[in-house]
Amino acid sequence: MKSNKYTNQQLTNDGTTLDLGRALVCDVTYDADSLLGERFLCRGSGGLMVGQSGIGKSTLAFQMACHWAAGKDFFGISSTSGKPMKVMFGQSENDALEMAEVFQSVIENWTPSEVQTLLDHLVVEIVWNKLGKEFGTWLRETTTKHNPDLVIIDPLMGYLGADVNSNEAITCFMREHVNNALKNPPEGCRQFGLIFVHHTGKPVTGGKKDEKPTNTTRMYNMLGASELVNWARFIMRLDPAQERGRALFSIPKRGNRSGVPYHQGEDEFGCYVRHATASPNSQKRAMRWEPANALLAPLPAAVAAEIAAPNVPETLKTSKKAKLPKAGPGLDSAESRQTA
Repeated sequence: MKSNKYTNQQLTNDGTTLDLGRALVCDVTYDADSLLGERFLCRGSGGLMVGQSGIGKSTLAFQMACHWAAGKDFFGISSTSGKPMKVMFGQSENDALEMAEVFQSVIENWTPSEVQTLLDHLVVEIVWNKLGKEFGTWLRETTTKHNPDLVIIDPLMGYLGADVNSNEAITCFMREHVNNALKNPPEGCRQFGLIFVHHTGKPVTGGKKDEKPTNTTRMYNMLGASELVNWARFIMRLDPAQERGRALFSIPKRGNRSGVPYHQGEDEFGCYVRHATASPNSQKRAMRWEPANALLAPLPAAVAAEIAAPNVPETLKTSKKAKLPKAGPGLDSAESRQTA
């Protein structure tokens, strides 16, 4: 029997025209280009990780990079293959010593073999002088050199070099300069997935302070034009919680494909996280995030019906992973390792 498992490239014979015959019979649960979750992030696509200044989103982003490079789960999000990925982390805000401090904290409780796997799959580039079109050129050249599966850039504003509130400027940057590197790699190189770390704007004054944010308001609550949301395949967020030191890690766009569990209290795919505490024998401060609790509820039937798209396989309608690792010494507890 002829296989009906086709890659994205095989579904477009000339790179642009969809083969409707193959599209009619293809196995939509199979995607060789899926990098994270259930087509949460695929090769040739990108997303955003958004948070306010100072909350710790750079630490979170670098922790993501380390976990996925080592083949480890990160708050429910893991590589689709279950294997380590080649990850390139681009940074323009923090210097080398600060990156080293976070790096040492992230791997504090890891085994030597886990650390070696990380070293074999992670590369960090500290670049602060590439803006606009020059960034697109740098991204293409550097990914050609390292040939990564995943690229994380921190932050978007460090490389944009244009008016973030202009849809025209964002379209030019994202869909021309960035997509040229993202979707059209040189011969011999593979497409990669891309995550930009991005800021929220200044706090809004004069609004309804007690009004609870919705999934839509969380999606659009960031600095800049709406084209950012349009371009992004997914959006992750890190928002402060009422309790000091805690935050809500949520995914308002395509959260059902991520692997992150549904949080009924927040009506959101997400979980509470907190700044980790250092190990008793450590003389260093902890510079990483860990689960804050496991108070999660199952996905309500009404919500499941609302997010389910027609003709989408059952396995893609909701997140597969319904359990959040219990709060403990950190992400690297025994239970977390079993799910990694």
